[in-house]
Amino acid sequence: MRALLKGPTAAEQRAGYGGWFSTRTAGKLRSVRINAGTAFIDFADFSRIIPNASSSCGSSLLLAQLNRTATQFPTVRRAIYSFNGSRRAFYEWLQYSTPQ
Repeated sequence: MRALLKGPTAAEQRAGYGGWFSTRTAGKLRSVRINAGTAFIDFADFSRIIPNASSSCGSSLLLAQLNRTATQFPTVRRAIYSFNGSRRAFYEWLQYSTPQ
């Protein structure tokens, strides 16, 4: 997750990789906790750094990047995200219902 938040490396950018994350979002990971196959991932609020991620396409891309990163490990089946401990803040920013 830390590597994802740093954004693509120069080599990855040359290969055409991109996304929402960059040096501006590096260091925004606050914590990760895994319980019964669910990763609970908390970030410092980066919504002002990448405000366009709240569009329908943008939120899908952002969640796809986060989910692919989180679920690459066999112990993680799903992930739930939060900003500064608030799931509601994260999911409302993306215009999604807050998962339980």
